[in-house]
Amino acid sequence: MYVEDLCVVGLGRTRLAKSVHDVGWASFTAMLEYKAARHGRTFAKIDRFAPTSQACSACGRLDGPKPLNIRS
Repeated sequence: MYVEDLCVVGLGRTRLAKSVHDVGWASFTAMLEYKAARHGRTFAKIDRFAPTSQACSACGRLDGPKPLNIRS
């Protein structure tokens, strides 16, 4: 399981504010992490500035922005 390292302060100013603050993002990711470990799953946080939508899903090569219809 992979989770993006979100900017919670920035999300607090959007329409998602109530959801983000109710859940407590840090406690939510901590729960995911220990439950993944308990069940033998992989857990990792992805940097919020990583260009994941620009990477090839097969080989991982970064080759620029992709249209929405080919992202996976």
